[in-house]
Amino acid sequence: MAVAEMVSDPSHAEEIRHRIMDAAENSFAQSGFAAASLRQITTDANVNLAAVNYYFGSKENLYTAIISRGVEPLNRDRLSLLEQARQKEPGAPLGLENILEAFCRPCFDFVRRREHQPLLVLLGKSMYENESFIFDLMKREWEPIVNRFLSELRRSLPGLNEADLAWRFHFAVGAMIHTISQTKSLEYLTQGQCNLNDSEAVLRHLVSFCAAGLKMPGVSTA
Repeated sequence: MAVAEMVSDPSHAEEIRHRIMDAAENSFAQSGFAAASLRQITTDANVNLAAVNYYFGSKENLYTAIISRGVEPLNRDRLSLLEQARQKEPGAPLGLENILEAFCRPCFDFVRRREHQPLLVLLGKSMYENESFIFDLMKREWEPIVNRFLSELRRSLPGLNEADLAWRFHFAVGAMIHTISQTKSLEYLTQGQCNLNDSEAVLRHLVSFCAAGLKMPGVSTA
């Protein structure tokens, strides 16, 4: 499709844009950012290179659009659950379990959907990509949501210093990522006693474990 056609036919613009993003998401997930080929992406999306340049401007912008498309609704759901908890306890510090569930539940809902599997692989690979723009992108997407949840945790744990709070939230996030990315290993090690297909039970275990860790007395640095 020529650029002139894209401009004159805006009704198809969103469909073309998402088709390019879907193809690129699969390609980036399989090959990583540097190795992914725009030629292959345009072939898979059934568009020409002009369409990629028209809608995204660059390979970096295309990658950014894909990450934002996946992460923004996830973070909206987190903030929505946090606000629902806040409405039930107006003015009071939230319970740790409520804060942790608001942060973790959207991720569990997200990973259950098969169409999100390429994005999950892509997000995992993004942590190891040696591209400065990816670091800036993840910081931009991640920092506001982390600060919002840390603010709530700070109100609920007023006796915990900033360093301890940051460490514990860091460990809680790590426990969540490990849990949703290593679903088979625990089932194998426990010979099926731990069933990770029961996402509600897994979420309860995770939230309970992380809340207990957050509640522990501060670690002395002396």
